[in-house]
Amino acid sequence: MGEAVEPASGESGSREGEGDARQKRENGGRAMLKRFAAATFATLLVLGGASQTLGAGARPMSYAGPVLLPTTGALFGVHLSLDSHNGTDRQTAMLNYETLVGRKMAIDREYYLWDQVFPTPDDYWSAENGRTLYLTWDAAWSNGTCTFWADIANGIYDTTYIDPTAQRLNDFYQTTGSPMFFGFAHEPTTAPPSHQTCGTPQEYIDAWRHVHDRFIADGVNGVTWSLTFTAQQFQKHNAAPYYPGDDYVDVIAADGYNWYGCAFHQGPWRSFGQVFSAFYEFGQLHAKPMVMAEYGTGEDVNVVGRKGQWFTDAADQVKRWPLIKGVAYFNVGGGTCARYVDTSPTSLQAFQAMGADPYFNPPVPTTTVTAADFSFTPSTVSVSQGSGVIWNNAGPSNHQPQDTTGMTLFDSGPLAPGASYTFIFISAGNYAYQCAIHPNMTGTVKVPATASPPTGTITTTFTITWAADNAPTDYTFDVQIKRPGQVWRNWLMGQNVGSGTFVPDVGTGTYSFRARYHQTALSKASAYSDPVSIVVN
Repeated sequence: MGEAVEPASGESGSREGEGDARQKRENGGRAMLKRFAAATFATLLVLGGASQTLGAGARPMSYAGPVLLPTTGALFGVHLSLDSHNGTDRQTAMLNYETLVGRKMAIDREYYLWDQVFPTPDDYWSAENGRTLYLTWDAAWSNGTCTFWADIANGIYDTTYIDPTAQRLNDFYQTTGSPMFFGFAHEPTTAPPSHQTCGTPQEYIDAWRHVHDRFIADGVNGVTWSLTFTAQQFQKHNAAPYYPGDDYVDVIAADGYNWYGCAFHQGPWRSFGQVFSAFYEFGQLHAKPMVMAEYGTGEDVNVVGRKGQWFTDAADQVKRWPLIKGVAYFNVGGGTCARYVDTSPTSLQAFQAMGADPYFNPPVPTTTVTAADFSFTPSTVSVSQGSGVIWNNAGPSNHQPQDTTGMTLFDSGPLAPGASYTFIFISAGNYAYQCAIHPNMTGTVKVPATASPPTGTITTTFTITWAADNAPTDYTFDVQIKRPGQVWRNWLMGQNVGSGTFVPDVGTGTYSFRARYHQTALSKASAYSDPVSIVVN
């Protein structure tokens, strides 16, 4: 499940190191020893140092999927083997690693087999403590044999595996508010456990699309569809035959390594740029955000500091590739590969410097409101769809921002002085709120609809956007129009998608649009957004 070796010209190659593959299978199947206790506090997502709670279906408009990706910079993450070096249980291993590296991880990379039950209590713990999960659901059984792609595509496992998994993912998102990167059957061209014999490239595409569409039919929210191939698959120009299509992929990812020194792969020393350049070129062609879902290197025993320089060069290279929105290190040792970040003082120092670099601690688009005795300042703010508000409690009393639209969208719970709470707003609308502890403290968040282009003729096709993502389960969007010389009328009501097109239908003049977010189960809605207009000449 780490990048398996696909032999390149002039390099010897074999199957993936058994230690790496076995460790991932054991991690995924490890019995849970602690009973999960449901969270009673706001879910925190720490990206760039800000404590955050994500709203349902939130995403920035410039990227597909609900995971909030930075405009500039890359999220910093890890996969950890469970062993005596990192820690023998997942929570201990993560806390040990974060202490070692000197920062919280933004991405937690994990793997599950077809017949394993997830999300697990450790997944909940990780999300509740500020990390975004990157989960892979592999088309392989726990005994190592294939779950054939054609069988998946033909619906054989719909009710027994796909639908129950979809329900658990929805439960996870509704409980934690934390979206995740999610991928089906990563590294489809690698060696056993039998990925290469699980079917043809077209059957892989059919299976990916079927799982995707089945999840949509099941109402899954909070999932960013992340296609993960090996870096070598891109180098061999073998990615396109397996590509499910832009409509089915939100993020393109790669697992890639400098294999130098590994006993089972006697390849040359390769820089980070050499490993991932073909992958980046593929992502550029599809104009998709990209993630290094696994990367790593061993030491060169003959050159002191070479591994540390590899990390320094990797950080520099990522900055030259602006579509890279995340990197997750594969902190696994064993055998001759020695990938742990602390295999030498210079290696650890360089990796710590990478983790501390502001580029790998990117800000998330938000607006700050100060809560203090006894007002919100500013009391009215405007944010874009898929962006959010951070409420910082400046004290001296406790404060509790709480939605008063009736939709129960957000409630921070009591915030002590110095604490903060964030909610991401998916849809256009005007959202009233108050402090639940001091009801005289009130405020409004305004989220406008957008129109493009702003001007045109009677034959122009305009795009009206009212939400940053599709509507979650039990929510819809209502859109009204005000034509030239007329009053507001319903236009597109009960919408599940976030945008639509409009061709002027009563001649020239000014057309205005406004939208609101509607909780159908509660029959409650936000107020309509402030209008956005187009001028038709």
